[in-house]
Amino acid sequence: INREGWLGCDELLHHPAIRKLPFTVGIADLLRVSDGSDKQRFDVEIYDNNTWIRAVQGHSLKKVELAATCKKLVGIDLPALVAHASYIEDWPGIRDGGLRPGSYVQGKRNRNDIHFVKALPSDTTNLSKNPVPGYRHGATIVIWVDCHRAAQKGKIDFYFSDNNIVLSGGNVDHRITKDFF
Repeated sequence: INREGWLGCDELLHHPAIRKLPFTVGIADLLRVSDGSDKQRFDVEIYDNNTWIRAVQGHSLKKVELAATCKKLVGIDLPALVAHASYIEDWPGIRDGGLRPGSYVQGKRNRNDIHFVKALPSDTTNLSKNPVPGYRHGATIVIWVDCHRAAQKGKIDFYFSDNNIVLSGGNVDHRITKDFF
């Protein structure tokens, strides 16, 4: 996987985890998964006579760089506010330690970036059937972040993905503190 998150489909299809599957997977299957992604999570491109695939956002590998995969939001492109959907049981940790990328998997954070939406979905009652990219199904709280203040005072960058999600790696400690909520 390169710094932009691209991986050749041939290489992916020869990965041990794919080869262990009890059925055969081909490029057509990868394209079907990409096209059918309810969160519009994948990009597929063909160049140099090869088919390449990547996740548009939600990377966990440190070598995939946010600035190489998304558009940096500055000036009039930077929204005033963005919303982060979470769960009430996570609020004490968020309040005390700030928003941080991803959730814990085996004691480590499993994402590089914090995910936001520019606007809340108008109907959150049926998100399991009609998911909104960037908005967590079943979220019980929404935390609004002041992007302008965070960018100016916190030196925090925000980016926009191809599937309409606002992302941030946070400050130097990889967090956005309650000062910007």
